[in-house]
Amino acid sequence: MTGSDADISALVDALEPNDVSQSDVSQSDADRDAYAVAGVRPTAVVRPGAIERVQAALRAAHASDLAIVPAGSGANLGALNRPARYDVALVTQALDQVIEYDPDNFYVRVQ
Repeated sequence: MTGSDADISALVDALEPNDVSQSDVSQSDADRDAYAVAGVRPTAVVRPGAIERVQAALRAAHASDLAIVPAGSGANLGALNRPARYDVALVTQALDQVIEYDPDNFYVRVQ
């Protein structure tokens, strides 16, 4: 079962337009294929560029009962088990900032 167009629209509305690829966006088939897990393609691929947009994506997905698979950069998704549901691939590759670094205490906070 995958998310309906209305469910995905709610997700799109919660994010920046360039954060989401979905079935009606050009080149999205190749994008969705790239994030397939055990042959199951997501309905949408989300690439939030900030923590606040990850939070917005998770809130919208939860409100619409969409199933999210964290995809990181997309590497090794083929090694995962087939998901029962897979509506949204959450790609976190753009979250690549070091927020705080304290080498004396072996501490780093990243986004």
